[in-house]
Amino acid sequence: MAKPWGKYVIDYLGHAKFMALTSNALALWWEAKNYCDKYHTDGLFPRSALKTFRFNGVKSVRLLTTSCGQKPDGTPYGALWQMFDLGTMPYVRMHDYLDHNDSRETVLARMALVDERQAVARERLQAWREAKTQKRETP
Repeated sequence: MAKPWGKYVIDYLGHAKFMALTSNALALWWEAKNYCDKYHTDGLFPRSALKTFRFNGVKSVRLLTTSCGQKPDGTPYGALWQMFDLGTMPYVRMHDYLDHNDSRETVLARMALVDERQAVARERLQAWREAKTQKRETP
């Protein structure tokens, strides 16, 4: 199976939202993004997953779930994470995840295409090897 991969915006660290984070909060954000990219969750993850993240901490979570201040126009920045309940299960949504990352459907379609191309390439290679072997064995 093709390896999934994730995207990030170059110079995101220069944005006020990220400049307001501690190194642990930034590492926690990356752990969550990696989780979302790995499991193709479209930026959602269960709050219970936070327990498995190495940089999980009260201060880091607070920094990620609150606004870092005001934009130049005076409106507040949105938090990087929004906590909410989906049915009976508490979840976290990464702010604007789908604005900067491909959706689950797009990623799975791309991975399927890569798998298909690799299968065709393996079949061609196998046919070439068999033809080469036959050529050697033919007197």
